[in-house]
Amino acid sequence: MTTASLYHMASPDEVGGDFYDLFPLSGDRWGFFLGDVRGKGVAAAAVTATARYTLRAAAVYDSDPVTVLRNLNTVVYQDYAAPEHRHCTYIAGGGRHHEPLQ
Repeated sequence: MTTASLYHMASPDEVGGDFYDLFPLSGDRWGFFLGDVRGKGVAAAAVTATARYTLRAAAVYDSDPVTVLRNLNTVVYQDYAAPEHRHCTYIAGGGRHHEPLQ
């Protein structure tokens, strides 16, 4: 499998809430997500870090999308009491790595 990514920041002076990841699941399966946390600055960056690592850990443990989202919702709701930092959108998917035919 070959992958590549390009990330273009909206502002070099202010950190945002965009995040993505590609990671191995069990066996020959891979998962990915692309997301965005509401806001900018340090507060958004903190939620972004929490969301990214929570999603990855939850998906490795149980890749069911409903379970992954429940885990993320629980963590973000508990860790960030301010309503303006509870909004996160993301898209996720996965697939199997197939060896080329010999």
